Amino acid sequence: MRLQYTKAMALVDKDFSEEKEGLFKGYAASTGNIDRGNDIILKGAFTDSLAKTDPSKIRVLWQHSWDNPIGKTLSMSEDDNGLLVEGELLLDIERARDARTLIKNNAIDGLSIGFTIDDFSYDNNTRVIKKLTVHEYSFVTFAMNTNAIVNDIKSAKLTTLRDCENYLRDACMMSRSEAKTFLSIVKKSRDVMDNEDEITASLVKLQQTLRGK
Repeated sequence: MRLQYTKAMALVDKDFSEEKEGLFKGYAASTGNIDRGNDIILKGAFTDSLAKTDPSKIRVLWQHSWDNPIGKTLSMSEDDNGLLVEGELLLDIERARDARTLIKNNAIDGLSIGFTIDDFSYDNNTRVIKKLTVHEYSFVTFAMNTNAIVNDIKSAKLTTLRDCENYLRDACMMSRSEAKTFLSIVKKSRDVMDNEDEITASLVKLQQTLRGK
């Protein structure tokens, strides 16, 4: 299962109480706005996921790493702004204490969800996400975990041009036009690269070039 990630959302309440210093509240994802990857999550996209999932089963992770759980979910709901979560950092865990300190000092961005898309369409160059399933949410430094992106590129198994286009948008944070540009380049030079590491390196290099880095 290949997860996708949202940009980081700021916490609503980062002032931990004296009684329960691990409690937090915030938006793990927003709805109704187009993000920098040219995606938009529609209001109501979380309805089915929330109906079928026990909130306590949604893991609270550090940097989208399944090896680093740092808390538990107390509640999840969708309002006009997006997916609102309440949870508790488990302060017996060192990484959770680190996360609390970083949050209180504005050293990390906030929350981001790991999800799979169940239904979507395109509106010109914008991907409209109509329904998704939330698998976890994380405290993150930046909008996405770069290690997850690289690992995902190396394990990709794609069969159609649309698969490739969607993959480049999800894993490399390319816009639709950037993904199409990449695919046109690959068509012209498909016999040049055989080695997986070379392909991965070229994907990353092209992404940086397209984004002017």
